[in-house]
Amino acid sequence: MELTELVEQICQEQNISTNRIEVFPSREGASFKLYTNQSTFLLKMANQQSRANTIQNESTVLQEIKDPSFVTSGTHSNYVWLLRTWLSGVTSSDYTAYVRQNPSTENQTRFVIDLTKMLDKVITLDKTGYLHGDLQPAHFLFLPNQEVHLLDLETSYKKGAIHDYKGALVHFVSPEVADAMLQKTNAPLNELTEVYAFGATAFFLYSDVVPIAYSEDHTNTNYKSIPFEEKLKQIVRGKRRSFQSVGVTPFPQLEQILNRCLILSKNERFANVSELMLELKRLVN
Repeated sequence: MELTELVEQICQEQNISTNRIEVFPSREGASFKLYTNQSTFLLKMANQQSRANTIQNESTVLQEIKDPSFVTSGTHSNYVWLLRTWLSGVTSSDYTAYVRQNPSTENQTRFVIDLTKMLDKVITLDKTGYLHGDLQPAHFLFLPNQEVHLLDLETSYKKGAIHDYKGALVHFVSPEVADAMLQKTNAPLNELTEVYAFGATAFFLYSDVVPIAYSEDHTNTNYKSIPFEEKLKQIVRGKRRSFQSVGVTPFPQLEQILNRCLILSKNERFANVSELMLELKRLVN
């Protein structure tokens, strides 16, 4: 059976009448954008075991966090599939461009409020018993109504479970995760690594520069010219930038909070994302 035929069968079972089906490249599976008269949907499916497991994992997580975009999921002809409302928005990097273009006091306050909206999604995931493992600007999506969605939940991890976490996008991993990536071993994943990753994300969104200086020149943003292993080594050393060193408008109250997220000694960070949220809210209350 061809995949398009399988998609049509799933749509019929769910009483979805499509006007058009758009195919997207997808690792170890397939993804489709379904256009209907009422809504647009995302359908993901896979029969390869590892990808099927991650789709099933995302389905479970979306239901547990009561994500409004989740529609339903199931199995059909040895395929695991997930149907959710299509999320049309912009990444957090694009959405928060206002603070980099005009870092006024008003926009700084607005920025912190937007950070709390993003962090609230991480807290929801945390309270449900999951760790994201790959917090970064591209995984926070702002919809036109300013609602935030946390993306890429396929590979989120259950707290306390045995896992084979290998790390994430290098710019936002903590020193202890970077060290494991250097050693090519399973990396730690816990509340402290999540706090670091969110702090690194917030630093980047405010400054447009990653928080670690990969070279002696703290203003150098030519990251591609620096070998991957060298990036990891500088993260392990905790070679952090400051807002001043990258020439952005000072925001000492926020930078103090982010410094505690990004500190090399993990035990000196905020204990969890809820504790971090309290500090961010103090800036705007």
